[in-house]
Amino acid sequence: MGEGVPVANAIEALRSELEAAMDAGKGSRLRFEATAIEVELQATVTLGAEAGAGVKWWLVDASAKGSAERATTQTIRLTLTPKVASDDGTTQTPLLDGRD
Repeated sequence: MGEGVPVANAIEALRSELEAAMDAGKGSRLRFEATAIEVELQATVTLGAEAGAGVKWWLVDASAKGSAERATTQTIRLTLTPKVASDDGTTQTPLLDGRD
């Protein structure tokens, strides 16, 4: 299923978008605390035929209808609790304006 997007890449893209939202809101009087982020993904699982390939989760690509129809599609619901990590390893709940 080479047309799919690995779930890890989707989570990384979400992380980048949230960081951009924090940066874009700097200096704004209205701030939002990101206490929970709910994500619902349509994904399919594949088992690699090659040795060591393992199991992979891929987001369903609407343009890859043929592949998606031959695979079992699963709905994955994730609730992510964002935290901003400091250099000393402590974490805190982020504000979407960049000010902590």
